Amino acid sequence: DLGGELLLKTLRRWVAGEIEATAQDEEAATQAPRLTRPDGVIDWSDAAIDIWRKVRAFQPWPQATTRYDDQRFTVLEAWPLEAGVTAQIGDAVVGEVIGGGGVELSELLPGRVATAVVTCGTGSLALLRVQRAGRRAMEIEQYLNGDRGLIGARLG
Repeated sequence: DLGGELLLKTLRRWVAGEIEATAQDEEAATQAPRLTRPDGVIDWSDAAIDIWRKVRAFQPWPQATTRYDDQRFTVLEAWPLEAGVTAQIGDAVVGEVIGGGGVELSELLPGRVATAVVTCGTGSLALLRVQRAGRRAMEIEQYLNGDRGLIGARLG
């Protein structure tokens, strides 16, 4: 949404002649490497905000994945939790899934609450939508109805 608004403002200014286009310096440009499936593997010792960015960036390919029950487990949607919420984690180890206690996530996600939270190197990440290997994608609440064992498991 923010990008769309900025684009409209910038295009108006450009058409009005208020700004000039600048050619890219070809000598300073670099080629981004092709993404591979291993690029999407989540390292839970990373900061929650970085993992959240990876989850968003790697959709639809190569997807942000981890291991659970010795199977591929895809995190399709997540949300980083604020520091005050992460204090509830206590002695959980990195990559451990704990109950979220129904804490409201954000004004940006009305009605969404934390039901499964993964501890990260810094902060924690609420799982919102996941997919187990060979299964369909599900909201975390639906997934937990069929697999309560996720709470208390260690991902990675």
